[in-house]
Amino acid sequence: MANAEVDLTTASQILAKAYSERDDFDLTADEQAKSKFFLSEIGLTYRYIFVTELLAKATNPKVNPIVIQAKSPLNGAFDARSLCHKVVVKNPTVNYLLGNSNEPFLNKPARIPSLDKQVAFKSKDEKNSVAKMISFLTNIPSSTNSYELLKFSLHCLAESSSKKEASLDEITNEVSKMAKEENERSTLLRFYSEVLGVSCEGESLVLCVFTALKKHFEPNNQIKVVAHPSNESGDSDREVEDIDIFVQDKVFCCLELKDKQYDVSDLSKSISKVLAEHVDSLMFVTGSNGTFIGDQKKLDDLVEAAKKINVSVTIVSAFDLLRILVGFTPDIHIPNVVRDGIDESKNIKAKQKTIDNWAKRAASLSKKE
Repeated sequence: MANAEVDLTTASQILAKAYSERDDFDLTADEQAKSKFFLSEIGLTYRYIFVTELLAKATNPKVNPIVIQAKSPLNGAFDARSLCHKVVVKNPTVNYLLGNSNEPFLNKPARIPSLDKQVAFKSKDEKNSVAKMISFLTNIPSSTNSYELLKFSLHCLAESSSKKEASLDEITNEVSKMAKEENERSTLLRFYSEVLGVSCEGESLVLCVFTALKKHFEPNNQIKVVAHPSNESGDSDREVEDIDIFVQDKVFCCLELKDKQYDVSDLSKSISKVLAEHVDSLMFVTGSNGTFIGDQKKLDDLVEAAKKINVSVTIVSAFDLLRILVGFTPDIHIPNVVRDGIDESKNIKAKQKTIDNWAKRAASLSKKE
């Protein structure tokens, strides 16, 4: 078995060059059609795998482009995970086009030594699609051809992203034209209710609460509302909870958002985090799926105990919080809220289904009779 090294610095340069040359490619119609299929029809993890393998082969012709782990017994084995996480993900433009995943090779489809037709798949269609991808990648004849495929892949992803952006802009414009037959606050609350009806693993809750807070504090330019990508709160010295509110660059209130079952330990962890950052206000916001499991007295006792260490804890349902924020916001302009949500979905690296849900509910506003 002979391994193949992929120099990460060289790969990073090749990826940047391929993106800049993405509209200039030399491929057959069949190669283009198959590449489009792999990028759009299998799923996010396989999309990352496909682009990473193309980059690897374009960087080193000795690479076996179906290998994922360096320990693979196949000739041309290399560390595709490192290449993806240290080069592809670190390129913000390319990562955004691929789906804004932080560590895509930690997902189940990428936790194997190499792409394999025999592993368990979600469906027969997925199995057949991966088999086609394996055959396609295996038959890439050269690093030059792989580079052309890489450029075309980035071209397709950028084109798709532009179309989605245009669609989102159109939705925002349509919302701005809607007849104001209903009180705008009531319309916004209805919109939030419909968005929250599809959890999207808690990301819908983040967008609703963030946009309501941003709109509420907008008149005060010294206050800044910051939401963090899911599972990343606390990863830096400027991140405490899911949403942090700053005044003059200092966090004064943190919001932990729960759209799933929680218990006393979840609240305890949140209290510990805000205490460590010397923040005295914690709002524990529960979505429609955020149900408490456990001893209610223990939860109440914990809230009381927090007061003694100078942490004020408020447990509130998301919709109650939204109703209060919307009610106290002086200027409600729904198109701006819709646009804020679209923009913030990128910052929190929201999944495509989250963005689609937000856009779908916004589009329905302009169609109300």
